[in-house]
Amino acid sequence: MRMLNAFFRIMDFFQNNLDIVFFIYGLAFVAMGITILVQPKKDSGFRLAEILWLLAFFGVIHGLNEFLDMWAIIKGRHPALDMIRWFVLAISYIFLFEFGRNLFRLTGANSRPYQIKIARLLSWKIMPALAVAIFIASFLSEDFWRTGNIWTRYLIGFPGSLLVGLGLKLYYGNTADVLEQLRVRKYFLLGGAAFLVYGTLGGLIVPKGNFLPSNIINTDSFLLTVKIPVQVFRAACAVCAAWAMAGILKVFNYEAREKLQKARRQLEVQLEKNIKLTKNLASLFDISKDILTEFNTKILLRKIADDACKLIGCRYSAIGILHAEGGYEYFVSSGIDDGLIEDIIKKHGMPSGKGLAEYLLWTGVPLRADDISKHPAFQGFPEGHPEMKTFLGVPVVLHNKLIGGLFFAEKLNREKFSEEDERLAASFTAVVSLAVNNILMLKEIENLASFPQNSPYPVVECDINSNITYMNPAARSLISVLGLKSHEILPPDIHKTAIDSEKSNKEFSYHEVKFCGMVFAEYCHFVPDKKSVRVYIYNITDQKLAESEIKRNYRIQKVLDSLLNLSLKDISLNELLNRSLDIILSIPFLPFKKGGIFIVEKEPDVLVLAVNRQLPVSILKTCSRVPFGKCLCGKAASTGIMQFCNTVDERHENAYDGMSPHGHYNIPVLSKGKVIGVIVLYLEEMHWQEKGEVEFLKTIADTLAGAIERRNAERMLKDSYKQLRRLTGHLQAVREQERGKVAREIHDELGQLMTALPGNIGYLNQFCSAIVMVQNGAP
Repeated sequence: MRMLNAFFRIMDFFQNNLDIVFFIYGLAFVAMGITILVQPKKDSGFRLAEILWLLAFFGVIHGLNEFLDMWAIIKGRHPALDMIRWFVLAISYIFLFEFGRNLFRLTGANSRPYQIKIARLLSWKIMPALAVAIFIASFLSEDFWRTGNIWTRYLIGFPGSLLVGLGLKLYYGNTADVLEQLRVRKYFLLGGAAFLVYGTLGGLIVPKGNFLPSNIINTDSFLLTVKIPVQVFRAACAVCAAWAMAGILKVFNYEAREKLQKARRQLEVQLEKNIKLTKNLASLFDISKDILTEFNTKILLRKIADDACKLIGCRYSAIGILHAEGGYEYFVSSGIDDGLIEDIIKKHGMPSGKGLAEYLLWTGVPLRADDISKHPAFQGFPEGHPEMKTFLGVPVVLHNKLIGGLFFAEKLNREKFSEEDERLAASFTAVVSLAVNNILMLKEIENLASFPQNSPYPVVECDINSNITYMNPAARSLISVLGLKSHEILPPDIHKTAIDSEKSNKEFSYHEVKFCGMVFAEYCHFVPDKKSVRVYIYNITDQKLAESEIKRNYRIQKVLDSLLNLSLKDISLNELLNRSLDIILSIPFLPFKKGGIFIVEKEPDVLVLAVNRQLPVSILKTCSRVPFGKCLCGKAASTGIMQFCNTVDERHENAYDGMSPHGHYNIPVLSKGKVIGVIVLYLEEMHWQEKGEVEFLKTIADTLAGAIERRNAERMLKDSYKQLRRLTGHLQAVREQERGKVAREIHDELGQLMTALPGNIGYLNQFCSAIVMVQNGAP
């Protein structure tokens, strides 16, 4: 009796508070839809991500339908409202059906045969056909809106829910190998069950109609049978479905986190490679300074062989320089005992014409071999030669002519020579060729010392007081071309060579001078017979450019390493941009005085100045927000192409009074072809643009783009987690609230029943006593 009364009280509560039921019902679906829409799913590997927007639209629109039903209960029904409700209901079920149809068609290698067969039948043409059938049935009926509502539930809502429920279960089964480790099976099963039950309650339990089966199975008959409105059970299904979908969405957070971790690992690997490359470039730079100032052939080749081993990281190396007839004039190795090499050369001669070394000279291209013995050109090792397995050879070229080869063998730690080793060796041979060129040039100078008149190189002689006594034709021509006075061609400290004549008679002194943007090497020595100092002049501009390029690459690599290392740190986006700008503006060989970084924030197609250095207040006010297409930075954003100018011209739309002359680099920061920011760097007026400069700035922009995207992805992932926690907490709070209401109702009813129970029992005892007395014949 008490339980029955409590049940009746619960039924009365739900029937008298259907507006609350509809509110919870609609809120659950709206929350589900919004959560799906805001969940980051871009570039997801799950095919489910491509169609979830359909379910999101269903949730939001169907939730709106339930809010309209709540309004109808509170304010009363109206024909116009009924029409709107039907349209909203139909549209929501169309999205549900399309989601279920597309979900069922997500077949894979693990799909069951019946799913594949049914999926082939689920064409897009089904929905238009169903819409036409519903419209015809509604049009032919007496009550268009009610009939349309019923047939929409029968033909679209019910099958759509079944497809979604079964589709979620099948999708998990098809991708269980991936989803199982994410522990989301319960969410897929609960979501599938919730939609299956919801489809039955929402698609078959319809408003009462005048045709089968709606005149038998409907909301009224359900209420008479169960005593609880069907909307209560629908609301429970909606809450379960929303909670399940919130759990399913976790797979995208897991996926995003995995992608971030993978990107971080790739960054760490790239940073490790870059650090190694930076060290190699630093070593190459130090080596180049050492060997380019050595003019003794044997010492030079020994240095090259030893430095090559250290640079590449191998056990053996050798350098061979060819003579005019094609054989080796010099062949110096490192890692092998010199006595052993001499014995081998005495017995077998130079390696020219034999094995991989000759093959390299014949082809003129770099050669790598993981196993020397398996290469077709291998002819075996001479007696006493150390065994070698891995091999790398690079030709040495001077003035487009092959002059020798640089050879490496036995990479340390039993590794193989890599493409990076080959590139580094090729860079080293460029320096080697310049060093060899210095030696050859010096030999030529020495050979022509007795005949300076015929020397193609400028030769100048002066007395011990630095007065010029002789210039050959090449020297006079050079002075004329450069527009110099004759004494200006002499090295500034030539008097030291004359003073220290004893030393100068035995070796050359070396000086570097610059004229008209070119660099010249001047070799001086004292000529005792003439009591004069002879100066040989040689143009080494190309050599200096090569040295500068090595130094430049080293510094560029250090900057990129700093940016990559910065992107791995757990710092905010603002701090990342600030520190990145400091790194960019600190590059010593680029003429940047000041600059800033724009980013695209909440408002699309608008650049917002995020950070800046040394920009005047007028620019900060004028350029705090720049639309795409306006001024140079806006044009860089709209076109995705770097914008350069070396002076203030008509393209500077954001001009102001008192603007100082300057130039600009405006480098777009691109991510997957989309502009997410612009780096603006101020230059001195009339700055000359260089190709290497442009390529470097593009590399910086690409590196910064990756760092910004990772920060945005991390932020979106954190926001997604917060939203899912809020949704789960809200749904839990709603359920607890409803449980509390029901519990209070039951408690109140039970309390009243328990209070009245003693009196009822007394009345029942008196009634029973009276019946017994009557049966015993009492009056």
